[in-house]
Amino acid sequence: MAMIKCAECGKEFSDRANACPNCGCPIEYQAEKSMGGEYHAADKLAPSIIVEHLTIAKELESERYTLLCAVDKLQAKMNKLCNKRTVAKPDLNAGHKMFIAFVVAAIVGSIGGFIIAYIFNSLKGSRYIISDSVVFACLTAIVSGIVSPIITRHVVKKNEKQRYLYLLHGEESRIAYEKEELDELIQQRSYLQSKVSQISNTLDSLYSLDIIHPKYRNMVAVIRILEYFDSGRCTVLTGAGGAYNKYEDEIRQDTIISKLDTAINCLYQIRDNQYMLYETLEDCLDASNRIASQVSALTDSSKNIEACSAVAAYNSKIAASNSDALVFIEAYKGANGL
Repeated sequence: MAMIKCAECGKEFSDRANACPNCGCPIEYQAEKSMGGEYHAADKLAPSIIVEHLTIAKELESERYTLLCAVDKLQAKMNKLCNKRTVAKPDLNAGHKMFIAFVVAAIVGSIGGFIIAYIFNSLKGSRYIISDSVVFACLTAIVSGIVSPIITRHVVKKNEKQRYLYLLHGEESRIAYEKEELDELIQQRSYLQSKVSQISNTLDSLYSLDIIHPKYRNMVAVIRILEYFDSGRCTVLTGAGGAYNKYEDEIRQDTIISKLDTAINCLYQIRDNQYMLYETLEDCLDASNRIASQVSALTDSSKNIEACSAVAAYNSKIAASNSDALVFIEAYKGANGL
């Protein structure tokens, strides 16, 4: 065992240690510094500080994503509301064809009756070619054939109008009801969006500490880099054995997925290689489903959105993460004179 001098604070410590016990400067920084290399400021931090920073960022990123998913689900429901449906106007010519058919049938039937009666009486040698009863029957058929369809046509028209008015009233009632539901959902969506903005502001403040390079300030990268530190595969961010280099190598080798949308679509495929991301996304999707479902149900009651159990639970979670972030930010600024 040999003693080395810390390039940051000047104190001596064992070369077998992972970092200077006095200031927390990683052992990798000592070697890099002794060779005249440049090092990112965050690599002067103890791994525990980087892990704490990444853990808070992971929580905030996942909470924001959960609420964004819930907002998308509400929006999908909103898009289905207040869409007007065409109500077919009544067919005022309904029964017209039937009316003509009745009249034609009556006339043809009556003429046919006259002809048959004429032939029959001629064969019998009757001096009355057509009897009075036949004439009366034929005339009655003609009159009935004209009057009956007129009445029928009137009834059909009346029924068509009533049916149209009934359907029109039903459509107007549906639109009015869905308009109230839509207004409620708009308010609930705005509430969730305000929470998203709150989380985004906290994340911006956390990332502004410049512990993590801007390229890796996203949910997928943060979780993967945290997984490197959590598993002991990395203790620094930069350098040959650093988390950034390992992350880029895995992307190039197609070992991991770096796009969030792709990861969502291939959720079960990332279970083995990106388990922390898989587990986080599963929790996010489950929570967003509960929030969207309960918030949507509030439109049928007089409850406030904050009374929703899923939203109340998530508000508590957001408040805790926000508090952790603010405490970390203040402590970090105080320790580094920022």
